[in-house]
This record gives sequence, structure tokens and C-alpha cells, in this order.
Amino acid sequence: MERRATLVVVSVAVFFASLCVGAEYSNRHFQGKMMPGSIEKLVRVMQKRTVLQPRDTLPIGTVTKVGYTWYDMQHNETGGRMIALDINNGVHMVWMCGEDSASASRHIYYNYWSSSPADTFLYGSRGKRVDPGSIRRSGYTSMDVGFGDIPIISFHQMNVSGDVHTAAYIDVGPMMAAGRGIFLGEEPPYATFRGVDFEAIWPKISFNPYDSSIHVVSSPSAEPDLVPLPNYDQIRPIIYWKGRFDPEEYVYTWDGPYVISDTSENPNRKSYQYGISVDVDSWENKVALAYVGVAREPIGSCVDDATGEPSYYYYVTFFFHNIYVAESNDGGETFTIREITRYTFPPVDSIFISDPDSGAAFRPYYDISVMYDQSGRLHLAWSEAMFAARDTTDPSARWPNDSCAATMWNYWRIMYWNESLDAPVVVAGPWGGALRIAEPVMDHPSVSIDDEGNIFVCWEQGIPFIYSLEDTAWMNADTVAGATWEYNIGNKEVYVAASTDGGITWTAPVNITNTRTPAALPGQCKSEVQPSMAERVDDYLHIFYILDRCAGLNLRDEGPATYNDAIYHRVPKRAILGTFISDNTSLKKPYTLLLRQCRPNPFNATTEISFSTTRPQTLSLKIYNLAGQIVKTLFENEKLSSGEYKVIWDGTDNNNNPVPSGTYVYRLSNENGEISTRRAVLLK
Repeated sequence: MERRATLVVVSVAVFFASLCVGAEYSNRHFQGKMMPGSIEKLVRVMQKRTVLQPRDTLPIGTVTKVGYTWYDMQHNETGGRMIALDINNGVHMVWMCGEDSASASRHIYYNYWSSSPADTFLYGSRGKRVDPGSIRRSGYTSMDVGFGDIPIISFHQMNVSGDVHTAAYIDVGPMMAAGRGIFLGEEPPYATFRGVDFEAIWPKISFNPYDSSIHVVSSPSAEPDLVPLPNYDQIRPIIYWKGRFDPEEYVYTWDGPYVISDTSENPNRKSYQYGISVDVDSWENKVALAYVGVAREPIGSCVDDATGEPSYYYYVTFFFHNIYVAESNDGGETFTIREITRYTFPPVDSIFISDPDSGAAFRPYYDISVMYDQSGRLHLAWSEAMFAARDTTDPSARWPNDSCAATMWNYWRIMYWNESLDAPVVVAGPWGGALRIAEPVMDHPSVSIDDEGNIFVCWEQGIPFIYSLEDTAWMNADTVAGATWEYNIGNKEVYVAASTDGGITWTAPVNITNTRTPAALPGQCKSEVQPSMAERVDDYLHIFYILDRCAGLNLRDEGPATYNDAIYHRVPKRAILGTFISDNTSLKKPYTLLLRQCRPNPFNATTEISFSTTRPQTLSLKIYNLAGQIVKTLFENEKLSSGEYKVIWDGTDNNNNPVPSGTYVYRLSNENGEISTRRAVLLK
């Protein structure tokens, strides 16, 4: 297989912007009529469960323009990571850059922030082009850092012959002691199927410091030859490569490409992703590919009323969406596929947050984020939309004879899961309002974790569609209708929530951007789209997004192209850890306690538990086993002043007898019922 390597030094300052492939992915518009009598009931239910927060006037943290773009959309669906924090606390960012209003010129750009000298962006406010001049067009980028502080970037590129394939680039400048910005790139071996080039594109990338391996996943764009079922035109196999880069010889080597399939169970149905949803992460000998999938055979019975044949129509397939993880425990040699969610048809699952009389249910959409923490535990975050059976008595329905036809309701939520949870947890939502949609209202989640075990999820959230200018005041849309725009669309903002107890409960969503611009004309809107958060968290969350000057995505015909900013947003994590949301989503007062992860953890003798209180109060700190029984009371009803505290637990119970190895929960509480919990693992 031919490999194409290019060494390029780009010295010209270029546009910093977002890139998107215009003809490579079709628009998605969902429409339909809901069942009679169900709309008002569901709206009332959702209004009770949707939290409206006070709006601040300024963003939280530091917002810096690092580039610009005429191309607002960065990814069709799952985006991977576009920002990374290295071991020296430098911040690396990549994006897709449309260099003109028509995005005829589209390339990948990079920028780097360092605290020394203070707050310096290496390539100013424009960025540096990554792909060489011989590349006609490139897009859909993701990145990681490797070898300590070296950016490793993936995207797909069009060469001079017009072929489009996945490529990987590494900045070899620091390895050569020649400064940053010397990118060496190569296209991994091509993947084919039935003699046809897959044209595997839309890549995601992960670097594993355990063995200096590079893991890349892509999705085929040559759809007509890959359809395994009638009308399942969005199913795609997952293409995977494992590579390495020699930092002395500057040479890539690749294993693959491989088409992922299940090696242990149900090999005929679980290995296909739906849409472009796969994401990748790696840790030690583990590699995880997370994606939204559908069974190659229907789950349950869904038959077309007219023909009596099984129904696989596009809308129906959402009822079969589930979250899957293809995981390898041998460094990417073999994979086993797990179902994380087990949604079925018809919608009767207990996890649904919907009106049980409405026939509506939540299902995963397309966007998913995956990461391993430092102990090798897997974390996932994804978005879900509400779907319902369509009223087939409506003669205007697209498939009026299909009793299995579905429609999307514009209600959304953000979900989270890790391997210690019994079931996925709702991070935020439902949120929404209108019944027709082109762009999701809550989408593009990124999950991250800090050294203390606090988990963070960020996402974009917007105001739902409105249908007419008369509704503008009610929906508070952010751009009015124009001659080139079919819809009015509210602007997006970036929200973040955190969990301090392993993902069981979550803080109230915090709007970190606060840029609502009601009735703004194109060019005046402030709509933050497609955020990406660095996997590693220090004292800050490091987030990248595009500040779109016209709400909606131009690629999907939602308004004209505008000249947009590429943004690096640094958010103090303590600003997110200051609020709490209960299971029924009613807001409580800001937390006055901060309980940190004990260290060491796991431990075999003693561990130190630290916490802080923002005001004088009466506190108790107790250790519980997983049965909920008190094992040790470290202190109870102690009146403490505001400040930082540390307590040692020596692995004994209240009778000073050693407790057995296992997992324990330590809980800090105050007199007002405010509680914070974490886990400690004792190993002997």
C-alpha cells in the first residue's frame, strides 16, 4: 500500500477558522406531526423538569480570540478533541479553517498557548496552517498530545489527484530542536471493501504514552457499497489503525487498517456505527472506541402496515439507537463490544424521562465523548433526543402506512456513564420546546476529569426553533429571518456541569459564555458552537469553540456564511464546582463544601482526606461501606471555621479494627443537609 509522507514548514500567517466539508454529508431535517392530545401534556411535563437559570452579563473565565473562520461547522457529529493540555501546562488547539466566504479554500490550523512568557499565543490571533501546500483541501480535525508536549493531529485531506483520505501529522520541530510548527504528515494505508476504496475520513486520534502508540479511527464515506440493510443509509463500519512514530528517524509505521468487529458475541449486529459517531481513547493496554450503534437486525417487531415487511426507515432507526464501546485489553489487537445502553422498541425503558402517556422516549443522537481516567476507568458522555411514534392517521405523514414511523421532538438531554455506575445518569436536561429541528438543542458533549476525581462535561445549548416572526418575542430568537434563511434559530451557548461523587449527582449547568443576542442580524449574532474540552484538567477547564456570527450552521443552509472567531476559553474549575442540582433538577444554594479525592487512592495503610468550607459551619465526616453501614466516624458535629482541612483515615473501623480490602465511601455533611461524597479503595 502506498504511503504518502510530507515534511512541511509553513511560515505564512493564515486564517484561523473552522472547516467543514460541504458536499460530503447531507443535511438533516426532521419533521412530523405528534400524536393528538399529547403535546400539551408533554410540554407541561418538560416545563417542570427544565431548569431556567439566572443569566449573568459576562462570561466565566478568560475568553481569547485565537483565529477566525468563514466556516462555522467543525464536525458533522462526534468531534473528538480539538484542544489538549500537555504535561507542561501548554495548551494546543486545532480547527478547520474556511479561508473565504465560500470556503473554497479550506485547511487545518493550529495554535499554541504557553504561560511563559505570560499568556503567549505562539501564532497570534490567526494560527498556523498544518497541511502543506500540495494538499488541495482538508477538514474535520482532532488532536492529542504525545511525547510530553508534542501535538499529534488527524484530519482528512484531498491530494492533488482528488482522493480524500485520513492523515496524521506530528510537529517534529521540538524533536529537531528547531522550534514548533514543523509538521510531518502521512496517510495510513487505505481501507477497501469489495474492491472499493472506503475513502475513510472524519478521523479521531489518541496517543497512548504507555507504549507511544497512536490510535486512529475513521468512517467510510463511500456509502452505496456498504449498506447492510434496506434504507439504513447511515450505517457505517469503523475503520481503525494503530501506529507509531519514531522520534529519532521521523518515520511512521502502521498496523491496519482494520474493520472493527465483535470477537466474542453477536458478531452480526453490534459492530456498525450509526452516522459519524465514533470516538477513541487509550490507556496502558486498553483502547476504547465508543459510538452510537444500531442492530443489524431489528430489536423487537416493527412491520410496515402496507407491505408486511420489516421497517428500517431513517426515522425509525432512532428507536434502535444504543451506546456501544468496542474495547481492547491487548493494545488494539482484538476488540470486544459492550452495550452501554439497552434501549428497546417499543419505548418502555425505565430510564426515559418523558410523559408515559405520550409514547415518547429518549434515544442517543450522534455525538459521544470517551476518555480513560488515570486509574483506567472508562467515562462516556453523549446527547439524547426525544422521539415518538408518528400519528399515522395524518395523510401528510411521510410514510402514512408505517406504524413504526417516528418523529423527533425538540427536547434534548446530556447523559453520562462510567464503569462504576449501574446505569447512565442525566447530566442536564431535558431542554427544548419546538417540534421541528435542524440543529440539536443540546449537543457536542466533552467529558474531562481532574486529578482529584472531579468529572466535568461541557456542551452547547441553544434556544429551539421558532416558526414565524410573530413568535420571536416568545422564543427570544437570536437572528431574524432573511431572504436567504428559511428558519429563525436561537444562538448556542456553552454550558458546563460537574460531579464530585463519581458521576452520581451533578452541579447545576453553568452558562460560561453568556452571549444571548436576541433578534441579531447575520454578522452581529454571538453563537458559540461545537465546543471541545481538553481531556486533562488542572486548575482550569480548557475549552475551544467557534463564535458563530450567524446562528445556525451555514453548511446546512441555516443562514449565510459569516466571518467568525475561533475561541480559547479558560474557565476556573472552582466556578463550576460551586453549584449543585438534585435528582429532581430543583436548584439548591451554591455548595459551601468542597470534598477532594483522598490520596493515595487506592491505599494500603493510610489515606489523607482533604476538604474546604467557605464559611463557619458544623460538619461531620464518616466512612461507609457499600451496604450503607457506618464503618468509621472521623468526626461528628464539629464546629469548623472557613478554610482548608485534612484528616487521616488509617483503614480501621470505630473499634479500631482493620477493615477488609474493598471500596468505601467517605461523606462530608453539614447541619443544613448539604452532602458531598467520594470513594476510597483499600488494597492490602
